[in-house]
Parts: sequence; structure tokens; C-alpha cells
Amino acid sequence: MSDTHLPMVLIVDDSATTRAMIKRIVGMADPAIARMCEAANGAEGLKVLNESHVDLVFADLNMPVMDGFEMIAAMRADPKLAPIPVVVISAQPDQEQVDRLKRHGVAAYLPKPFTAEHVHRIVVPLLEKSADREEATNELGEPLNLSLAEALTQALETMAFISPEPVEDAAVPAMPADSRLVRVHFKGRDAEGSLALVASPGLGAAMASNIDVPELMAADDALKELANITCGLMLRMRPGGGIGFQLDPPQLFSYGNASSKAVFKTGDAITLAADGEMITAQVVADSAFSGM
Repeated sequence: MSDTHLPMVLIVDDSATTRAMIKRIVGMADPAIARMCEAANGAEGLKVLNESHVDLVFADLNMPVMDGFEMIAAMRADPKLAPIPVVVISAQPDQEQVDRLKRHGVAAYLPKPFTAEHVHRIVVPLLEKSADREEATNELGEPLNLSLAEALTQALETMAFISPEPVEDAAVPAMPADSRLVRVHFKGRDAEGSLALVASPGLGAAMASNIDVPELMAADDALKELANITCGLMLRMRPGGGIGFQLDPPQLFSYGNASSKAVFKTGDAITLAADGEMITAQVVADSAFSGM
């Protein structure tokens, strides 16, 4: 297997000595990880993440320019970076701080000093889980996308009294810069992935108006609930139904950045014209949010 098909690990630490030590120990822990890159602070780390496919991040907490806390927060706010597992490496003795990091999505905490055995116990399951999730979701993506148009149509008709029309062009249409991307992560016994839905605030406002919701954030809330309902309907329509599936709360992002736009691919994505607005949706593996 060529190096380009092996996992990519990013090491973010302001100490060149520590980065070299981690690279050596990671290599000892799992020789299959032949691709490792480095960054000296969180800002450099985000630049690497936005330019390369990274499967796992090791991050120190105390760094200049942008520390580990800020980098992790920026990753969690970005749809393509949010699913990438982060392993915090630190000499930090405060267990409460460690617990807080885990509540905010950190996959593991690796206290300094550590051995190759410690790294192996953490890294291998994280990379295996990522690979298994991508394979399972890719296998299930096609049949789910086949029922997606029906589920989205039904959700629009029943919750907002809007009758959409299919758009035959397979290309993902250009959307306004202020459009919203909503992601609903789902997980079941045989599949894990996300429904990604992008629509303009105008559609959300039209939905909110149709059901007499006057609040300022009603448009965004309506789009989140549309994605949530569509995902549930889609899973119930699949062969075998939706038994055993669970949905995470919808996440809302700006569609005006390149990373959000990269989530969608032509082919399986479906596009509908709804109340004068365009709406596009697709079932994607979580790697779409982390590897583009």
C-alpha cells in the first residue's frame, strides 16, 4: 500500500523536541502510520487541517498564537473538521480540565510522559473506528439517498405546507453566500453518517412564516427542524426501517466558506425547488466533514 493511502496524523505542539518525540513514539506504536505532519501552534494546525486530509490530531494545550483550547473550539465549529478525533497531549495535572475537554469532544487525553504502548492503546482504536464508519456509511449511502428526496418532500409538505419540485440537473446549484448548512449525525447498528442539508435563510423564513413563528431566529430553527425530521423519515424508509438508529441534535453552519461547500458531491445529492428557493441534501460519510 502506498503512503498516500495510509492514515495522516497531525502533531500540534510549540516544542520541536516534543513534536519529534511524539513522531518517534507514534511510529513505534503503529508502524502503519507513515504519514505525519507537524504544526507549532493552533493557527498553523488549522491551516494544515484545511489543506490536507487528516485522520487524527495530537494537540498540546499551552501554545502561543493560538492554544489548544482555541484550536479545538475552531475545529468543532467547522463542519469538515468537527468529526476529526483529537488526542490532547499535556502535562496538565488538573483532572477537571481534562473532563471538560472530553465533554467538548476530545477523544482522549494522553498525559506526559507517555510510552509507545500508551499511544498504541489510544491511536489504533480511533483510526479503526474512523475507517469502519466511513466504509459502513459509504455502503449505506446510496439506498439512503434514494429515499432522501421523498423524505425531504414529505417533511416540507407536512411541517411547512410547501410543495417542492425536483430539479433535474445533477449538479449542486450555486447557493447564496448567506445560506445555511445543517448537519444531522445518525448512528445505528449497521451504519453511521450524516444528513447534510443546505438552504437559503429565505426558505427558513418562508417555513417559519407558514407556521406563524415570529422569533428572530425562527428561520435557522426551521431549517434545523426540517433536517431533523427529514433524517428521521429517511431512516424509517430504509429497508429494515429505522429501529436502533439515534440522531444527534442538528448542527448549523455557514455555507459561505469553502469547507462547507466541499461536503456536497454531484451525483447522489438531491436538489428541490421549494417556494422559490433551492434546497440541496445528501447523505455523507462523516469523513466528508473531516477530509475535504
